[in-house]
Amino acid sequence: MSDAASPVRPGIRPEAIILGVVAVVLVAIFWYVSSERQVQLRRSPSGFDGLHTWFAAQDIESRTFTGGWSLDADEIGLRILPLYDTDPNTDREPPRTKEELLFQIDENDIFPWVVERKPEIVPTLVVLPKWRSGMRLAGVGHPALRIPPENVETALGSVIGERRSAISYAPRPFTDFAYDGPDGPLTGRLYAAQYIEGRFCEPIIGEPGQMILADCRLPVSDRQNRAQNRVFILSDPDLLNNHGLRLGDNAAIAADLLPTLGREGSILIDYSDGVWLFSGTGFADTGERTWDDLWQFFAYPFSVLWASAGFLMILALWRASLRNGPILGEASSSSAQKSVAIRARARLMRLAGQDGALVSDYAQTRIAAVAAHAYGPSAAQANPEAVVLRLARASGQGREATLKATLARIRALPSHATAGDAIAEVDALEHLLSEISHEP
Repeated sequence: MSDAASPVRPGIRPEAIILGVVAVVLVAIFWYVSSERQVQLRRSPSGFDGLHTWFAAQDIESRTFTGGWSLDADEIGLRILPLYDTDPNTDREPPRTKEELLFQIDENDIFPWVVERKPEIVPTLVVLPKWRSGMRLAGVGHPALRIPPENVETALGSVIGERRSAISYAPRPFTDFAYDGPDGPLTGRLYAAQYIEGRFCEPIIGEPGQMILADCRLPVSDRQNRAQNRVFILSDPDLLNNHGLRLGDNAAIAADLLPTLGREGSILIDYSDGVWLFSGTGFADTGERTWDDLWQFFAYPFSVLWASAGFLMILALWRASLRNGPILGEASSSSAQKSVAIRARARLMRLAGQDGALVSDYAQTRIAAVAAHAYGPSAAQANPEAVVLRLARASGQGREATLKATLARIRALPSHATAGDAIAEVDALEHLLSEISHEP
């Protein structure tokens, strides 16, 4: 009796292990989905991973970058910055229907200060957006899937200043343009060509009023550590993206032209939404700090870590709310007196031949002890039998019905039951409780 009444310390339950494994799996799934979306965009017709593969085949040093660690700006000769956000000052609204997804204009959000800052650090080629998400998802280029010109102008204005340039389109389906290559003339080809007509810009490919590639002046800035004052603007991404490299001599033009635009160093295809370049001993971005600088620590991939920490905190609070009450410690003087009283009562009942009533009291005490072990002392005080029956139901194999039948037989024992009948029922109860609570 004294062993049954002594407090039992809670151990690690299988449910806790299962919940922990589920939490890890959910975090891994969330991380995979977030990264897989970025990979799909890079490998899609509107992505630029094909350009990196082409450069590798031509022995041109290049790399793709999605952020997460620092890079030395002195090693970068030219940064290619594809824009998938036409309005950095506005957050993208997730599509709710398939139609909204197909006609979605923005693919990835980027902060306005990042768009302004990146061209100031190293020579940068900004690639303007042209196609909606439907072009990437359906693999079909159609004029109906082009981004409206006013949205592209907003994206251009975020780089070289508000409303200093206009967007126009070629009147014919395919547009060819000449380029003087190292081994002779080359002919580039664009489908539904997109031009810029920019003030403070000089054409590299195209002509004034219909520029495909332009050298533009950056807006006046008071940054003391500004390394670049000009930026290259590619009006039509189909010259370099996975879809357009297959047209005409676009691939040969890219391999000859891009290494000459910047300085000595590798070509960086930058998909990141932050400033990760540094120069010398310090970060290249040493301008005045704003709240946006703090917010980048809550953007991807840090958002995954914050979401995981929040989930684990909610899980811990939920488990703590189930196991409420103080931690079980050593038996106090009051619990010791209670144990002595229980032993004395048991002895009197044995002397009086009340074995049936003794077993009934024993069963009630054991049920309360198992409930306290599983869910804390408060569960033992409320309705211990219901708690243990719930544990038996969760353990399966019909143990709930077996426990109910065992308790019914114990309560039905006559007061003057034989010692053999009483011991048999106690053994059956102990065996069943050990299976339910995993006690040794």
